[in-house]
Amino acid sequence: MVWKLFLQYSVTTKEGKKRKIVSSLVVMGESKEKTAMAITVGTPLAIATKMVANNELSLKGLQVPVIPEIYNPILDELEELNIKFIEEESDLD
Repeated sequence: MVWKLFLQYSVTTKEGKKRKIVSSLVVMGESKEKTAMAITVGTPLAIATKMVANNELSLKGLQVPVIPEIYNPILDELEELNIKFIEEESDLD
């Protein structure tokens, strides 16, 4: 089973240029039990759990995962596991 996610959005830079960004993620499942969805949901959770167990986070309590201290190490480790978004940018002007 293949899981595909495509995000497309437009941004305006500080200089006033309009840009289009297309971000894509494609993950192949390995079996009926280890599906692409299970991999993309379970792996970040496992990495975060490992970070907590190893006292790699200084944050305490319930946290929203939009804090760089949380998501940067998780994204780095996901990339090592070949789970990463590919981004393509182009001008809209």
